[in-house]
Amino acid sequence: MSRSVPSISKDIFASCLWTGVSVYTVNNPDITDEIQYDNGSIVAAMPKNLLDHAEAVVNTLQYVMNESRNYYDVSLVKKYDIINIPPKIDGKLYPEVSEGMLRSPHTLESVKPKQLLSDNIGSNRGLLTILKRFYDDNGMADGSCNRYITFNVDENIYYRILKVYICIYIYKTQTHINILHQ
Repeated sequence: MSRSVPSISKDIFASCLWTGVSVYTVNNPDITDEIQYDNGSIVAAMPKNLLDHAEAVVNTLQYVMNESRNYYDVSLVKKYDIINIPPKIDGKLYPEVSEGMLRSPHTLESVKPKQLLSDNIGSNRGLLTILKRFYDDNGMADGSCNRYITFNVDENIYYRILKVYICIYIYKTQTHINILHQ
């Protein structure tokens, strides 16, 4: 009887490289993703200069570093004996925080599966296809987008998205400069 063992070299698993899409639901009427306006101008979701708050970040890091090993002794991690990743307080051991920890924003109840995409976000072509489709589907191409959009992705995909946007920015900037010089 003939048998075969699947291997990556035979592309057996290539058809399984899908991308899962999920959405976070928030049941809080005070939170909105609608674009906000101030004196008729759109309020940016991000500051123009990410280093505007660098001093506060550096001061916080210096505080933590100066506290050194003593910081752990006063941390919430030690107080609530958090031993899992991502950090989460055990509501059974600490009932005073259980109500807050068991609410939807802190559980997987707020994450809803939306769809499976046949594109593999791990490949360059798949990543670009997904980003382009997202860009088009949300009206970013024609300026009709009326929401702040957030991606929650893992670290690898995040850095790959940054590389893509940096390359696109450089390409557009250089193309614009070349057009001006012609």
